[in-house]
Amino acid sequence: MGKSESNRIIERTCEQCGTKFYQKCNFHTIPHYCSIKCFAESRKKQINVKCKYCEKIISVQRNKIRYKHNWGIFCSRRCKGKYASKYISGSNNPQYGKICTSEELQRLRTMNIGKIPWIKGKHHSEKTKRKMRGKNSPHWRGGKSKLKHRIRNSQNYKLWIKQIFERDNYTCQICGIRGTELEVDHYPFTFVEILSKNRIKTMQQARRCKELWDTDNGRTLCQKCHIKTPTYAVFNRQFKF
Repeated sequence: MGKSESNRIIERTCEQCGTKFYQKCNFHTIPHYCSIKCFAESRKKQINVKCKYCEKIISVQRNKIRYKHNWGIFCSRRCKGKYASKYISGSNNPQYGKICTSEELQRLRTMNIGKIPWIKGKHHSEKTKRKMRGKNSPHWRGGKSKLKHRIRNSQNYKLWIKQIFERDNYTCQICGIRGTELEVDHYPFTFVEILSKNRIKTMQQARRCKELWDTDNGRTLCQKCHIKTPTYAVFNRQFKF
């Protein structure tokens, strides 16, 4: 689609249900589905394809095929990295030997100055958020996520982290550095100790556990200091569900 067709009303056929619909499109976006429901249903459909490097048969979402361009589909990051090293590095890279002029660099630096992002200040309502959670989400795969991921991605956990950051004034409690890549360390009791002691097996039990959300059992650390602690990543080694 050329720039002359920007913001035109075009007729499209929904790739999910086959219904014809009319929608405004711009130079960057072309509609493929007639509704959010059809888009969500399309994400649930899986097809079998071959990894472009090792030719292993893998199952992927159908709509992801469209956005892979010439790179193809890979079964892992390792295969993608090996493919890039073998076929897209050095002189095989389409950007090999190209140098930006000073005028081009200046244009890239100033092209977005003063522009306000279209999404700035926009937020989903609570009603919309509820519609996008759990089984209503297009990412739902039958509750396959591990308990540790669900706890760490919950709103309670994010609020717990924020409260500890604010209490410690965004400062590492070991080296005293401030404003760098900060993390929250479970201390003196580790994450796995709290979950094991309270026999937490579900998200409902985790939400009711007061000890899990106690800010006195957390401290702000920078990434370097956190890695040096003896309990770093002990959760992944001992707590397997």
